[in-house]
Amino acid sequence: MLKKAGIIGLLFGFVLLGVIAVNIEVVQAEAPEGYLEYTENEYFTAYYPGDFSVDTEIDDFMEIVYFYRFVEDRFNPNVNVVVEKGVDLELDEYLEANLDNLDFQFSDFELEGEPEAVKVGGYDGKMIIYEVEGEAGLHYFEQILLTTGDNAFVITYANLSDYAEEDRDVYEKMVENFEVR
Repeated sequence: MLKKAGIIGLLFGFVLLGVIAVNIEVVQAEAPEGYLEYTENEYFTAYYPGDFSVDTEIDDFMEIVYFYRFVEDRFNPNVNVVVEKGVDLELDEYLEANLDNLDFQFSDFELEGEPEAVKVGGYDGKMIIYEVEGEAGLHYFEQILLTTGDNAFVITYANLSDYAEEDRDVYEKMVENFEVR
């Protein structure tokens, strides 16, 4: 009797799993109009404007993907994604390490306000905004930092400060549709 009840229970379980599997729909994100899907890595999916170019730098510890619009005779506005592989830091620790690094790199580094809590691709993040002097003039940076327990991500929008609003909507749309894998 116990053996028969076990078999019936297994059969019921398989039928229930089959019914659940049939009713589950896979919802796949669609690229916003005029945007292309970037999936050429194992860490994230991003959508970028069709008129942007893409370059990558990859090594054992880091992967950087640059999405940029070529502008003649000035700095190219860009959104780049840095993946630091194997970073096992909490978000606040990662933020502090990045702030220390920026302070070391740029003598005129200063945040515009406090880091802001954001949510990107289902992960908690911190957004920082700053401007620093560069060869082409004052540069505007907006960065979102994320940690996943396995990797860390920095999504950056960079442009000359005088043109900071010019491609900001592209950055916002890319962040809105960014997916960590």
